[in-house]
Amino acid sequence: MKKNLLLALVLFIYFVPKLTSQTIYVMGQPSGTNGSTANALNGSTVTINCGTTNYFRDPAGGAGGATNYANNENYTVTFCSGSSEPLYFDFMAASNSLNLDSGTGDTLKFYDTSSGDLIATLSQSDDYGFSTPSIGTSSSCVTVVWSSNSAGIDGGWDAVVSCTPLPPSCSGGNPSASDIFLQAPTICNLDGYCGVTSAYYGEDAPSNFSGTGGGCPAPDGLFGGTLQNNSWLRFQASTTSITFTFNISGGGSCNGVQAGVFGFNTTTNLFTLMSPCASTSGSGLAPGTSTLTATGLTIGEVYYLMMDGNAGSVCDYTINAPQGAVTVVNAGIDQTICSGSATLTATGPDGATFNWTDLAGNPIGAGASQTVSPSVTTTYIAIASGVCSNSQDTVVVFVSAPTAPIVGTITQPTCTTPTGSVVL
Repeated sequence: MKKNLLLALVLFIYFVPKLTSQTIYVMGQPSGTNGSTANALNGSTVTINCGTTNYFRDPAGGAGGATNYANNENYTVTFCSGSSEPLYFDFMAASNSLNLDSGTGDTLKFYDTSSGDLIATLSQSDDYGFSTPSIGTSSSCVTVVWSSNSAGIDGGWDAVVSCTPLPPSCSGGNPSASDIFLQAPTICNLDGYCGVTSAYYGEDAPSNFSGTGGGCPAPDGLFGGTLQNNSWLRFQASTTSITFTFNISGGGSCNGVQAGVFGFNTTTNLFTLMSPCASTSGSGLAPGTSTLTATGLTIGEVYYLMMDGNAGSVCDYTINAPQGAVTVVNAGIDQTICSGSATLTATGPDGATFNWTDLAGNPIGAGASQTVSPSVTTTYIAIASGVCSNSQDTVVVFVSAPTAPIVGTITQPTCTTPTGSVVL
């Protein structure tokens, strides 16, 4: 009897956590499964348990789009990470994990809760059969807004929400490329930037991207390949033409990278290709060293660099750009003073803000310009935040001591020599 009770206790301890290790959040209504109660009521905020499986489904609530959503639905819910890690919305590999009605009337929009900025939009055009859409954010709280119109309906969505950080950066402080276009980090130094076309990244086809392949010339005028694991960087141009050098590696798992440089018009919300078709000869940038040249750039404008693994390949890459091609953080030229003060002025991409310290880390002040009065030669550091976060540059103020006058031989005038002289 005691053995049977012990066995029952062991089975209880073993199976109960498994039965309660998932939670289903249904948009617009409370739901629950296996004893876990979820609440995704309209206007509510949900803090997910990062250690369990969290499903996020359309208002009909069926697994894998088993039941159609309704017309004229308008729901909002905010998801927050149970840790400081950012949220990741994975619409999984199943063909019915994202089924929205044709057109743009039925949309699922994602906002960074802290800033209120739109970070991604999913519509029927993102429902590809060959790749998996994902919303890998850099936000620990994301507000999701669902709207359906009065026309057709479809099976909706079935996603998994997790707490998943971006792939680690390998570029000495440069941030990792983003999964979604609208959260692309500004890179202030593309001389040796490195990244990976990781399986973390899913398909992201914003605005007029189709990403359905077709070769070159691209059917959408932008990208000749199929989008599978593309990621994004942004930069501010300092020249009208930039040649990027890619070094691509990764062994047998790497079949090359497809890359392109794109402009984006914030008024029309349309992309323009600034580099050759991203799938030339169907191979993109093969393992080894390749170049990608962007032309017709406007100095001071922001552009986007997109990398996609060829056929979903996982590749390591390093990007180099010529010095001066991309706007970087610059603390200004070194200065020399004898006494008094010097004015330091930092520059960088639009949106960058600055804090200054000396070489020992002592704070000097905040703002692009600072006035300093060192008594000895001193090195100052301009540290950027906002865009180009953690990028920095140094400037030296040399203090030159005054030189004592040199006194030579003085000959005074006399009655016979009316003109005196000074020999130094």
